[in-house]
Amino acid sequence: TGHSLGGGLAHIALLCALAQQNNGFQQCHPLPDVSVKDMKSHLQKGKVKFSCVAFASPMVFSSCCQKLSEEEKNLMREFKSLSTIYVYDQDPVPHLPGNIEFGIATFSELANKMLNYLYAVPVLAFLVPLAKRKVREKLCTLAKDNVDLFQHYRHESKVLYVDAKKRETNILANVNEIKFVKNVKERLECHSVFPQCFGTYMIKHQRDEVKCT
Repeated sequence: TGHSLGGGLAHIALLCALAQQNNGFQQCHPLPDVSVKDMKSHLQKGKVKFSCVAFASPMVFSSCCQKLSEEEKNLMREFKSLSTIYVYDQDPVPHLPGNIEFGIATFSELANKMLNYLYAVPVLAFLVPLAKRKVREKLCTLAKDNVDLFQHYRHESKVLYVDAKKRETNILANVNEIKFVKNVKERLECHSVFPQCFGTYMIKHQRDEVKCT
């Protein structure tokens, strides 16, 4: 498991583990004080099952490199059945880099908010509209120049979308189903919701343990 980039790494680790498992762990590295033979025996008996739950992770898999073999397709189907990603409301990170429109809209909005502070400086206020237009042009150019690379990225996991307004969680086929909502005051804060929830839980859990002792 993991959050943000940690979640992306967790997904990569799961894929590697499943590939090793399907290959009979022929290339596994032993742990300290554990022989390769004992490790293979332990893993092949089915005592260890792999799965992954990630939170707010970016897209780490791309289909642009090569076509998958039938064996690789089966591996990805197994991966999808064992992996999940949670996306909270308007968090932009899970949309990157594959959902290009969402990314452009997000970074344009954030840049505009920062540039709005220049209105407080009379000498620079007249430059704000021009600066906003230039920023969006740069973002569009960047996306256009890299569209062949970005558009192939996607989540290969089951996507669970947490809707903050409706207070419900829905299964989505793709994060592209999440519509960009303008002027969300705490867009970046959406990305830190899950760590805050876990932090609050752990603090409460530790307090309860102290009370028990």
